[in-house]
Amino acid sequence: MSRGSDGESNWVDANGDQMSDSGDNESNRVDVNGDQKMHKVMSLEESTGLAFRFVIGRTGDRSKMSELKKEVAQYDDFVLLNIEEQYSKLPYKTLAFFKAAYGLFDSEFYVKADDDIYLRPDRLSLLLAKDRAHPQTYLGCMKKGPVFTDPKLKWYEPLSYLLGKEYFFHAYGPIYALSMEVVASLVALRNDRQVFRMFSNEDVTIGAWMLAMNVNHEDNRELCASDCTSSSVAVWDLPKCSGPFLFSYLFFTLVTFYGEY
Repeated sequence: MSRGSDGESNWVDANGDQMSDSGDNESNRVDVNGDQKMHKVMSLEESTGLAFRFVIGRTGDRSKMSELKKEVAQYDDFVLLNIEEQYSKLPYKTLAFFKAAYGLFDSEFYVKADDDIYLRPDRLSLLLAKDRAHPQTYLGCMKKGPVFTDPKLKWYEPLSYLLGKEYFFHAYGPIYALSMEVVASLVALRNDRQVFRMFSNEDVTIGAWMLAMNVNHEDNRELCASDCTSSSVAVWDLPKCSGPFLFSYLFFTLVTFYGEY
């Protein structure tokens, strides 16, 4: 399944190129792993065909870096990106992730998921494995809505003048997937000179790139379910989900999760 050496804790730059860990470029995440949890994740990988990875950028907080070093030494479930970890950098982090994941794993789909959703990995695996007529697929819970032009709002878009009053059709940010062919096209274009336009919001940025590509927008409402049901794949912000649902503080390829510090 591996395209490259996924057992090394190497940094990956924003273009997907590996960099050696010099000790200055370090990253952090919250420690949610224990031996029992790690065993469960490994079992999930074997049973679903999904590879789970934490994806994080770097921070200047020495305390967090120290904790991360300990965890990296204990667990092999990281993709470390040589990009600053902050909310305003999410579009850059997302592009860096897809490029890094493509270099590390030979997968049919690459999935980004946030750390505040509950996921049913077995159902996601089946969803990704279904036959599709279009090889270039953008899978998610699709939406349209008003463009935020007020600087006081969280989702304010400084480039709103390019977008008009309403956003184009695109997937909600908590979880979406790109097929291998789509990610391969992103990897082929380097971003040294800002080839890709970066909007303020990561989901809008990805959606804009998808408009420029001949992709099939596959809308699946089970990826944004409001409750744990017999068919829901991902449930958002619902702490009472239990059983086979996995609290997603991971990242993986076929499925890959990430969160913030």
